[in-house]
Amino acid sequence: MCWVKIGHSILQPRLHEVGRDYHTDLSVACEWLAQQGCHRPGFACYRERDKLTIFSRPLLEFSVTYYHGKSDAPTLPYRDLSDLQAPAIRAWLSGNRFDSLILPDLPPARYKTIHAFIQQVPTVLLSPPDSGRKLPPRHLSFIAPYQTAGEAAVNMMHRLLRNKEVGIPPREHRLLMSSDRWTTEALIAS
Repeated sequence: MCWVKIGHSILQPRLHEVGRDYHTDLSVACEWLAQQGCHRPGFACYRERDKLTIFSRPLLEFSVTYYHGKSDAPTLPYRDLSDLQAPAIRAWLSGNRFDSLILPDLPPARYKTIHAFIQQVPTVLLSPPDSGRKLPPRHLSFIAPYQTAGEAAVNMMHRLLRNKEVGIPPREHRLLMSSDRWTTEALIAS
């Protein structure tokens, strides 16, 4: 018996995996921010009540590695904004002197402090905004190639069965798929 999982799970079993390459997306995001003159991004996540977000772990891990060894690293490069009130969010933004932000997507309207901040600084959204919502100026967004994830999973399953691989592999194998950035034409400027 063998199987392929599609997407992200909270626990990472030693299975073949087809999913989004968050590390590459975040690396590209930081490169784009550097081209905008930004070298001190803040990494923020939030979740709606009773919902988990798949972005919190990749954002946390990448924020730690991004600032590792930098003498002027902020004290809290990553923050879950879910339970914070506006004064705490303002204190986090100003106390760490961020010049840009990386977010899962545009936050709900109740995050007015974040909305005001992202109007002023370059921001990367790891997901495209909901239909009908426009990107503010100097923003970059990603569209993950989830359409091809199913095909890649079927191909991997076929290969596993054809090669008579059984059980859990002795070491972890992963197939990661990078997300395509929106083209410059898709970046919306007001």
